[in-house]
Amino acid sequence: CEMNSTDCRDTDFSRSNLSYVRFELAKLCRACLVESTCERTTFWTADLTEANLSRANLSFTWFELAILHRANLAGSTCRKANFVKADLSEADARKAVMVEATFQGANLALARFDGANLQGADLRDTDLSGTLFRGANLKDANLDGAVLWETNFAGADLEGALVTATNIQIPQTYSSPAEFNAAQLQKKRAQ
Repeated sequence: CEMNSTDCRDTDFSRSNLSYVRFELAKLCRACLVESTCERTTFWTADLTEANLSRANLSFTWFELAILHRANLAGSTCRKANFVKADLSEADARKAVMVEATFQGANLALARFDGANLQGADLRDTDLSGTLFRGANLKDANLDGAVLWETNFAGADLEGALVTATNIQIPQTYSSPAEFNAAQLQKKRAQ
């Protein structure tokens, strides 16, 4: 089914099966997709500003270049989802399952991933300014080149994660580095 370039603002898709639907360039601002099944759905360049995708199944879904500003992804399942260069600024992804999801080049500034499972996630070159990962699972995640201004990893599990020393930047006007308080940091074992 193709819904490309459609205007679905404020539409209620709760508990719907939208698997394999193409929403390329669609306007889905404030749309409700609570507990929907959207496996392998395409939201390429779609506008999902303030959309509610809580507890939705978004595994293998394509969000490349999508706008998910202030979107609610809390409790959603996004296994191997593609968020490359997407805008997830101020999004709520608390307790989301995002195992092996790809966020390369995405804007995750001020987003909340508290308690989320991001094991093996690709977070290379992302903006994580002010992002909360308290108690999150980031085992084997790749944060190479990510911006970590005021990023909070308190209680997070970063075992085997790649976090380059040069990507922890502190603006000259502010002196708060990323917080790793009680985060589990262990070297990856040679294989």
